[in-house]
Amino acid sequence: VPFLDLYTKQVLANRTAIPKAILLNVTELLRHCSHDEFKDQVLPAAQKAMLRNPEVIQDAVSELVRGVKLDLSQYALDVMKLFAGPISSKDETSRTIAVQAMKNLAIQCSDSGAIEKLAQNLFKILGGVGNLVYNTVSGTSTLQALSTTVALMFLPTLQQEVHEGTLVHTLSMLSLWCGKFYTEVPDKLLEWFQKGMALKTSTSAVRNEYIRCMNAAFHADTMHQASKILPLLLQTLDKAEKQPNQQQLVAEMVSASCLLVKLAAVDIEAESKLGPFWNMILDTKKQHLVNTKFLSSASDETLQSLIFLLERLISEFPSKMSETVSKPYYRALIFCLCRKSWAVRRAAITSTKKILSLLGGAQIAVSLIEEFQKLQQDQTLSDLTQLVSKDEEASKSDSGESNKVVAARTMSSALQSICAVEKVDPVDAEKIALITLIPTHHPYIGKKSLSYCPRAGRPKSCVNEQTVASIKKDIDEDPHISVRELSNTNGLSYGTVHTIITEHLRMKKVCARWIPHLLTEDQKRERVHRAMELLSMFEPHGPKRLSDILTGDETWFPFFIIPPKRLNRMWVDGQGDRPVVLRPGFQSRKRIFTVFFNYSGPLVVDILHQDSTMTATYHVQNVLSQVKSAINEQRSKVSTSRTLLLHDNADPHKARATTQSLREQGIQVLPYPAYSPDLAPCSSGCFRFCRTD
Repeated sequence: VPFLDLYTKQVLANRTAIPKAILLNVTELLRHCSHDEFKDQVLPAAQKAMLRNPEVIQDAVSELVRGVKLDLSQYALDVMKLFAGPISSKDETSRTIAVQAMKNLAIQCSDSGAIEKLAQNLFKILGGVGNLVYNTVSGTSTLQALSTTVALMFLPTLQQEVHEGTLVHTLSMLSLWCGKFYTEVPDKLLEWFQKGMALKTSTSAVRNEYIRCMNAAFHADTMHQASKILPLLLQTLDKAEKQPNQQQLVAEMVSASCLLVKLAAVDIEAESKLGPFWNMILDTKKQHLVNTKFLSSASDETLQSLIFLLERLISEFPSKMSETVSKPYYRALIFCLCRKSWAVRRAAITSTKKILSLLGGAQIAVSLIEEFQKLQQDQTLSDLTQLVSKDEEASKSDSGESNKVVAARTMSSALQSICAVEKVDPVDAEKIALITLIPTHHPYIGKKSLSYCPRAGRPKSCVNEQTVASIKKDIDEDPHISVRELSNTNGLSYGTVHTIITEHLRMKKVCARWIPHLLTEDQKRERVHRAMELLSMFEPHGPKRLSDILTGDETWFPFFIIPPKRLNRMWVDGQGDRPVVLRPGFQSRKRIFTVFFNYSGPLVVDILHQDSTMTATYHVQNVLSQVKSAINEQRSKVSTSRTLLLHDNADPHKARATTQSLREQGIQVLPYPAYSPDLAPCSSGCFRFCRTD
């Protein structure tokens, strides 16, 4: 392939670093690479290039792995060996590229055996394989077996390592694989969770990461196993309550509470043992988890866990979370909505949407707005001006004064999130609108942007109530009028008229749908009556009885598409005459097809001879005879004794000979109202798609 030759010579064989833009855009061509081309041409070139100058070409090889649209399971070990050196390099850039390459490789692998071999080889180098979790292996049992195997590979590292940072990172990678447990958590891992928490080398940060691992491991069908570590979690709560000033211990309490609240929702027996947990949650005086001091110093990961906790508390335990108990948690949610970190704000926005969608979401929105006003009162324009004018100084620290000042745009976004209640009652909507009048008109919110402020030199828009009403009137008088005609009539630009129609009037232009016949009132009532009759026939038996239905109809099919006239154009001499060709006709190039099918597929396809006519006699002798044979053959394979026929009321279908033949064959005809092609699968579905294809 010329492109692959060019790619291997100019990209993979290049002795200088290739610009990132080229590597990203060349993937659109690499996606067409086949297995043979990758194996015989691309992979050998990549191996040769990585041996010669890996530090220059490894980024290109990483993008190569990402760009091809092949299952790379069979080449996984060969590709992994290319990055065995860079992945353990002292150079951070090389390590980062190699780690991303392993992630790209995992995404392209769907074979569990290949992923397992990759994990075994990478553990010898690194002791951890977090990015391999992004594989595309499918199947619950296969993923469970693979995740169990890989998760147990982490245990030797956790048993031998004593460095806090290494342990925390190892556990964070293990938690990725723990999220892949679908049926059970391995017993060895469950035992190590309890043992690892008690080790002397397990600092507060390490214990917190252990609990995060448990949160990832225990979910859905594995949740019942969490009762085995319930005493350990309650011990964590007790330790933190005795030392509430130790922020690391409170962070452990947040992580443990996330697991306890999940356990309380699914395990009735565990509910009776969770007294200390509920006492801590419902205590409005101590507020260990949501006090201002802890929130200001908490990490982004801890705040995200806190958001998950309060979402589960409010949504799943409304009887316990009264208005008084919930207020501190609402305040914590507002704090997270105004946090500088986008990861925290994104999690808070998502949880806010879920909370407001609950029954009573309007009242929750009112409470959130009240807490928002309290936070807004602490913000001053002088602090905002100082934050904007000294961005560099403010960005040096994530704590202290810089965290107290919330950007105006962030605060505006938070207010929009807590007001977005869907399908709200008009009375509640009015209440929300009234309570938001003051915070929305606060000068601090107005500092978000000056682009909408009226000032000298800013042109006025032509879009107003008068122009919108004029456009609406013209459209009502003539629905077929064009945008250009509206533009000329009203003296507005084309773009302005288009904006008014689409954004202000919320209208769009469509083509009317052609129908073969306008139904009378009697025919409409007949349609309703027949439809209700069909529903009453099948409702007691459910969908399984739909397999008894047989349907069929006749239609014209052309044997080929007639070419357009422009294809007959040809070059002739200047003085030459126009050539002549025979005009293609329709009559000899289309035939009547009769198709009968049921749930299993087509049963009969009959093509009417060119010189024949579709009559009741032909229908009975040539079509229904084939239908009878097909039904008898199918009955011998499937345990069904009843056949229901749904067809329209064409003359061959309602003729006496046809009716008698169907009665003799024991086929019951379903009622069909007149002029109802949309109720016939042939007319509305089968034939339309056949003609399209």
